[in-house]
This record gives sequence, C-alpha cells and structure tokens, in this order.
Amino acid sequence: MCSSDLPKDETLGGNDVENGNGENGTDSGYKEVPDQEASRSSMFTKRKVLGMTWCGLNFDVNDDIKVLNNVSGRVESGEVCAIMGPSGSGKSSLLNVLAGRSASGGGVKITGTVKVGGTKVNPVEYRTQIAYVMQDDALMATTTPREALRFSANLRLTGVSAEEIEEAVEHTLQALDIVECADTFIGSALIKGISGGQRKRTSVGIELITQPSLLFLDEPTSGLDSHTAFSLVKLLKKIAASNASIL
Repeated sequence: MCSSDLPKDETLGGNDVENGNGENGTDSGYKEVPDQEASRSSMFTKRKVLGMTWCGLNFDVNDDIKVLNNVSGRVESGEVCAIMGPSGSGKSSLLNVLAGRSASGGGVKITGTVKVGGTKVNPVEYRTQIAYVMQDDALMATTTPREALRFSANLRLTGVSAEEIEEAVEHTLQALDIVECADTFIGSALIKGISGGQRKRTSVGIELITQPSLLFLDEPTSGLDSHTAFSLVKLLKKIAASNASIL
C-alpha cells in the first residue's frame, strides 16, 4: 500500500496525510463491504469510484508533541471503514488532517502522503470534495430538516434548477427515513424538536446533498442508543454501496 520510494518528510498543505494506526493505538481495523441491494436507491447514484490512501502521516506540535506517528491506511470505494481507539489516541486529529481541516503552520508540522483515486492530492486544497459530518452538529434549532437540506443544496449545488434542488431534497429525506419529521423544528435544549437519531441523520443529509464520493464522520454514533446507532450504520452501508468511501 505504501511504496518504499514515497517521500517520508513531505510537508502537507502545507500537508499530505495518511491513516491507519495512530499514537496510543488508533487503529482503522474495521471494514465492511455493503450489500448491493442498496445501490438501487436513486439517492445514491452518480458517484465517482474513488478511494483514499495515506502513508507515513506525522502530526507534530512544537517539535516535541507527537499527535500522529507514521500513520498509514486506506479506505476503498464501496467500503465503510471505522477508526477505533481510546480517547486521546488521535482519531479526530487523523480525520481532520485527511479532510484538510488541519495544516502545517504556527508550530504545527504535518507530513506524509495522501492519494485519492491513485492521484496524489493536497488535503487542504482537496477539502471541498470531502463531506465531513462533525461530532457536534451545528443545526439551527428553529429550522426543519427540509429547510436545512434545502439551504445546504442552494449553497452547494451550482447550475441546478429549483425543481432539481427540491427533487434532491425529497430523495434525501426519503433515503434518510426522516420524511415524517421533515417539517418539525430541529430543536435544542430549550426548544422541543426531533430526536437525537433524526438530528444525526439530518446532519448526514446536509453533507449528502452533493452526493460526495468521500464521506467522513467524527464519532457518528456517540450519544445514540443502540437501535439508533445500528440504523445509522445501516444507512452508511447504503451510502457506501453507491461507490462512496465512508471513514
């Protein structure tokens, strides 16, 4: 996977990144090939066949704190890959580097190589092509899932008519199984709204509206009960079945 002639100390994005085993034992050891039944869904089509590989990733702070140490790994198109490890092992740091959200500068040095579809990329410059669902959602409490998806589509989809945007929103609502709550306030601690699982699905939908080939999720099942977490993982399998890479 990682050729011996790859540069070991190339600075990324200054950076280039990789994934696999992080400091304190972070491990991307769980992979699952999704069932082909889900590939028929009209919501999950037209994706490029892309995978991501990363080799020799290092994340150093002030030259004395090593967040990631020679991390390598890959996620293929059509796969769901989970990075597992204890708290503080560098899981989120790894995702942030791969997604181009962390770069060298200000005492931070990130080195390594990242390839997408076999082509070397700079994660910082490639970040617009990666959908990233954060651990803590930033959904507006007084909007509905339908409004949140429509807003995301209007901002991100260019050269698309209003009718096509509405069709994409409806397909996403149906694929995420949140049609029944599509017109209910998302809510907050002070405003009654949809459930935690429905909020998480809405967060995923906001990123899915552009039909990305690479989807990253930071602790997507945290705070969810076992049934809701299982349903979310099944949804991720359906997304992966359309040639997406899920990390």
